[in-house]
Amino acid sequence: ADGVSFGADDLHVAGIWAHTDNAGVRISGYGIQGNEEAAFQVDITGGPWPRPAPILGDLPTLCGQYARVWQCRPEARGSVLAKSVNPQEAPAIDPNYLDHEVDRAAIIAGLKLSRQILHASVFKGSGGAEIYPGKDVQTDDEWLDYAYRYGSTVYHPVGTCKMGTDRQAVVDPELRVHGVAGLRVVDASVFPKMTSSNTNAPTLMIAEKAADMILAAAESEANAAA
Repeated sequence: ADGVSFGADDLHVAGIWAHTDNAGVRISGYGIQGNEEAAFQVDITGGPWPRPAPILGDLPTLCGQYARVWQCRPEARGSVLAKSVNPQEAPAIDPNYLDHEVDRAAIIAGLKLSRQILHASVFKGSGGAEIYPGKDVQTDDEWLDYAYRYGSTVYHPVGTCKMGTDRQAVVDPELRVHGVAGLRVVDASVFPKMTSSNTNAPTLMIAEKAADMILAAAESEANAAA
C-alpha cells in the first residue's frame, strides 16, 4: 500500500537486576528454546548503577549484575505508516514486539535462564539478591507480563525499505528505489530480515557494496557518453 512499510523489525530486550557486593564480570552466551527461530542471547553485565534505568526508574547506587535477554531472530513484524502527505509529520511506528508465539516463548525462556544463572552458587558468596522482577514473578504469564511492561528496544531496527523484487520491496538488488531514478537507500532499512548479529557490521558491508555499485554505474554512464 502507498505510504505503508511493513516488515519493520527490531529486537526486544528485557532484563533482571541483582545486587552483589562487587562489580562482578561480564558474560555473554546463547540459548535455544525449541528451534533456531527462538534462539536468544543472554548478556550479564556487572557494575555499579549510578544512573536511572529505562522504565524502572532510579536504581540504587550499588554494585550488581544485570542480565539482559533478547531474541536473535524475532518472528513478529512491525509497521511504519505515513499519517499524511506532509513529509514533516512523524510517521506512526509500531514495533509490534512479542506478537508472535515463538518470540514470547524465547523471551520467557531467556528470562528464566537468566534467573538460574544469577542464582547460581558462583554468585552466592557475593551477597546477591534479586531486585527486579523479584520472587513474585514465577509463572510464564507473569514473566511475559514483566517483559511487556519493562522490556525495551535494542535499537536495531531494520527492514522498513527492504531489498527485493516483490511488491513489498522498496529497493531493488542494487539498492535503487523502485520507480524513482537516481535515488538509492543504503542503510539497515534495506535488510529483508533481522540479522542475528549486531546490525553494525552488515550495514558497513552494504555500504561498501553500494559504493562499488555507485562507482561502477557512474563509470558506465561516463563511458557511454564518451
